[in-house]
Amino acid sequence: MKRFFENISGNTIKALIKFEVLFKLLLGMILLPCATFAFELTMKTAGYHYLTTENIASFLTNPLCITFLFIVIMLLAILTLFDVTTIVVIVDIANQGKKVSLREVVNYSFEKFKKQVVPHNFLIALLLLLWIPFLNLGIVSNVITSLRVPEIILKYIHNHTTLVIIYTVVYFACIVLLLPWLYASHYMVLEEKTLKESLKLSKNLSKKNHFKDMIKVILVQIVFAIVYVVMLSIAIVLIWIIGRLFAKLKILESVLLTGIVTILVISTIISNAVTYTMISNLFYCHKKENEEAIQHIQLDETSTKPKRNERTLGIVLVLIAFLGGCTQMYLFLMGRTNFNVESLKRVEVTAHRGASKEYPENTMLAFQGALDYGADWIELDVQQTKDRQLVISHDTSLLRTAGINREINDMTYEELQTIDVGSFLNADFANTRIPLLSEIIHFAKENNVRLNIELKPTGKEIDFEQQVIDLIKQNEFENQCVVTSQVYQTLENIKKIDASIKTVYVMTIAVGDITKLEAADAFSVESINATKKLIKNVHQSQKELLVWTVNSEENIQKMIELGVDNIITDDVRKCKALIAENRNSSYTKMLIKRIK
Repeated sequence: MKRFFENISGNTIKALIKFEVLFKLLLGMILLPCATFAFELTMKTAGYHYLTTENIASFLTNPLCITFLFIVIMLLAILTLFDVTTIVVIVDIANQGKKVSLREVVNYSFEKFKKQVVPHNFLIALLLLLWIPFLNLGIVSNVITSLRVPEIILKYIHNHTTLVIIYTVVYFACIVLLLPWLYASHYMVLEEKTLKESLKLSKNLSKKNHFKDMIKVILVQIVFAIVYVVMLSIAIVLIWIIGRLFAKLKILESVLLTGIVTILVISTIISNAVTYTMISNLFYCHKKENEEAIQHIQLDETSTKPKRNERTLGIVLVLIAFLGGCTQMYLFLMGRTNFNVESLKRVEVTAHRGASKEYPENTMLAFQGALDYGADWIELDVQQTKDRQLVISHDTSLLRTAGINREINDMTYEELQTIDVGSFLNADFANTRIPLLSEIIHFAKENNVRLNIELKPTGKEIDFEQQVIDLIKQNEFENQCVVTSQVYQTLENIKKIDASIKTVYVMTIAVGDITKLEAADAFSVESINATKKLIKNVHQSQKELLVWTVNSEENIQKMIELGVDNIITDDVRKCKALIAENRNSSYTKMLIKRIK
């Protein structure tokens, strides 16, 4: 460990940062747009204009998609192989006490790389790709926890907890089994052994030290992650202090926010290099312990010092790549390309299942609360009972809200009226009942509030869509509501019954040209899917975009700035207050508010 920190703070760190920043950021700036284009072309060629939860499975099993994913995996494996090869070369040169130019490092690496991409050695690339999550545990966990996970993934994890645990255990079991091969790439790079020879030599090198080596690698990642968190925390505290002391100097806040992004960029870029530097040092230590000769890379002694013009060029390229990468990372993290709000457009607020933060969801109490808080719309979920009554409930089962493991469509409305669906939130709401859709429509008409009526078909309903539309028309409520569903066929059925009813397609996944979905007059997407491009496409098709379920101050502000039409939220008061504030508030201001 001591030797590791000596090397990482000496000649190695400069060369590693220079290469990693240039390599990773240039790849990001070039490959990401290319990959996006290739993905969109794959969708179009396969006949998919859009991807939703209803067609994602068929797309992923399409031969063209499988081919695309295979190419992506192979490309990632090749790039990872070159990256690791270069890291091993840089550390070895540093261990020799030598300095070479970046161009020469790349030349040495490329020569070693070519000998590994031959068919009988190429499996090393896939092995290195498999190692990536494990060898970057610290920084990967930090990045993941800073991102919002799509609800479809959260639902899958929640519904398949045991399966997810099994996947995790199997993955780490594979890592343990592969530990003896940790040094295979070093034998291939430094000693030019074949894959078969390298795997055998690696297994013999550390012998009984496999788990000790794993612990050391993990410890280095923990230290690296701690440094990352400390630096990030300091930057955030400085932003808060400057925001309090120098409220008018917004430029300082922007500079420090850029610093936060820079920390994230650098940490992400060099995390793999730091880990492989540790592995390289373990490799040298075990070689000495076993009294094995260390075969270093043979350098051209006539050109061991970088020329001034090469050094200058390298610095310029690194700066260009770094600035471009920071910009791309910033835009990616913030999910937008500008900070201006569409000030002329009023963003409407929908109370998700009523004021569900303070009151039992989908009940008259929640709907009255939403009205009191000034919601423009109230979102509710419709189920059909055994006796064909339309009632309001999100879940098909009463287990979560009433503690009773029975399905609503297997019960009559009279039976439902004996069930308490309020106590699960608070004892003060005991004896709260499930309301009828007709009651809510009368309530909405009397109070001039609009309804987002989501249909939750289970397949057991009888004339479900027809019954809902009949009720809407009987109450002359067509212009005061939208009918929504996550099942596109439901919207098609509604349009066949009455094309004048405004429909909204609720989507967990929204990829591609969703405007091709003609049965939808508007779209309701999870906020993580909301991008400038998507919003622009939807607006150009003369349709609206709703986002759900947006509760944090930061995310609400982001949705406002993106220019969505309607925000569906559990916290109506917070959302209305933010919309009423100055719409040109910067993201920095929102960050400072959040950490106060």
